[in-house]
Order: sequence, then C-alpha cells, then structure tokens
Amino acid sequence: MSEDARRPDSAFLDVDIPAALAEGLPDPGDKRSMLFSDGVIGAALRLEDLGIGPYPTEFLASCVQAMGLSAATELPEPLIGAQPTQVVRAWMTAAASGREPDVVRDDLFAQWLSVVAEVLAARRRVRKSVPQSMPESAGDSATVRDR
Repeated sequence: MSEDARRPDSAFLDVDIPAALAEGLPDPGDKRSMLFSDGVIGAALRLEDLGIGPYPTEFLASCVQAMGLSAATELPEPLIGAQPTQVVRAWMTAAASGREPDVVRDDLFAQWLSVVAEVLAARRRVRKSVPQSMPESAGDSATVRDR
C-alpha cells in the first residue's frame, strides 16, 4: 500500500451510515461496495468511540442472523448503553427501511455487522502491537488509531 492510499480516520466519520445501509443493502453494485468498505470503517469508528468492542458487535450480528432483523430491532438493549443502543437502532431501522421481512437483507445486514466486528478486532490487535513511543501522527490512519 502506498503512502498516498492511506486516509485518516476522520475521512470515514462523515459517512452517513443509515443512508449507506438503506441504499447499499438493496443495491448489489457500487452502493453496496461503499457500504462494505467506507461504511464498515465509519461504523467501526463510531462504535469504538462509544466504547463498544468486537464481541458485543459480533453477538448482535449473530442475533440478527438467528432471529432476523425485525426481531432484533425488538431487543431491549441490542448493545450495552443508551447511546450505543440509539446508534445501532438507527442502523437497524435504516436497514429495514419499512420493507417487509427479507431474509437476504437480514443476512446481508448480519454479515455487515460481522465485518464491522472484524474491523474493531483488527484495530484492537494493531493498537496492542504498536509501541507506546510511536508519534501521535503515525497513529491517525484507517489502519491504526490509538485512543
């Protein structure tokens, strides 16, 4: 990867995750590609900022896979805490977009959440392996962010 290909985390914070879900899940083209790339990174950053790690995110993905998106939206607290719950409910609502139950959509949303969990886990592993003496500016990329 060339130095020019790196983007800072801040480049992904402007991604409108609910819009990306509403547009990307039904579209097997460019919008879905964006959802599973920039959208995943933006979602992982938001959850990371809220203190949510990969395990609760993967657990929610498995709940969506097993129960379906409609049933998962009825969970009293899909992620621990009021703010994470509010964020993920907005994502689930956008993914459902008022359409009838759809097994393919539910599966894609569960896969998307699972990829978000993988990114969270990768970022956690990288942070643990980065020396503490690394300059702060070196950690502000999509692959490494020390908080």
